[in-house]
Amino acid sequence: TLFRSAGMNNAAGQDLLYGGNLTKWKGFAYAVKARLLLNTLYRNQSVLPDVLAAANEALSAGFDGAELTIFNGVDCDNSWTAYNWSRYYSGACGTVAELMAERNDPRYDVYACDLFGTGIEYAPAGDDVLAKSTETVGFPTWLENGAATLHLLSKSELYFIVAEAKARLGQDASAELAEAVTASFEDYALSDGGMIGFDPSSAADYIASIGSASLAEIMVQKYIAQARDEQIQTYNDIRRCKALGQEFITLQNPNNTSGGQNQWPLRLPYGNSDVVSNPNVSAAFGSGNEAGNYLFTENVWLFGGSR
Repeated sequence: TLFRSAGMNNAAGQDLLYGGNLTKWKGFAYAVKARLLLNTLYRNQSVLPDVLAAANEALSAGFDGAELTIFNGVDCDNSWTAYNWSRYYSGACGTVAELMAERNDPRYDVYACDLFGTGIEYAPAGDDVLAKSTETVGFPTWLENGAATLHLLSKSELYFIVAEAKARLGQDASAELAEAVTASFEDYALSDGGMIGFDPSSAADYIASIGSASLAEIMVQKYIAQARDEQIQTYNDIRRCKALGQEFITLQNPNNTSGGQNQWPLRLPYGNSDVVSNPNVSAAFGSGNEAGNYLFTENVWLFGGSR
């Protein structure tokens, strides 16, 4: 209605997320706010009530995920599938697969599916041979589904945000954890595209097996859920928790360290134009043998660093 009254009759058709539904956009905005506020937790220990307030506003507006649904798997494939089809060396990660296996997680069959029939469902962390192999290691079935959606912020993530905030405040987060895991199961089923016929109703028994909604289990379940396609926020979660002195996810790759030095990037690199044009950025980048090492030594300010 707003678009039409402003003489923008075609504007809604250009909205790939919500088709011009402003209520849904309001919900998405509050969901993003909740995510951003939670990412400030190291710097603002009193932010959790604000996180919950923003998340509840999102839920009140009916937020049920922000995802691109424009792909059809025929002449418009999602980027993960397009990349996979051009390379066939994207395999299931041992860290994720082993967390699933420890919990007898039904999503394992979707995530680490032996589609090549080699008997190798996933690559153990640090296995250089398998890391360089093609058409060898099992991989998520959604990589064969060009019509699978891409998340900007999933329904499960919002419930995980609420669950984490409640757990950190000493409140019962069982209901929110159940909602988050259920949403993840539904997402895994849709992304599977019927390849193995994953049944999302198995979530109920799985949730019952998890036990109490501890902060550690909430973060592990969020990590498993976001293995689908939300790795950037997973990266933020790991850095945020490390800044707080917490390590709920142990990245097992032995190549993360070399000669006793961290090799897991703590930040994204500065752009070349900034390094060349801005003397302050150039100084931060370093020179000689130290050039670029800041990636592995300097946390961003939000997660404990000085920059």
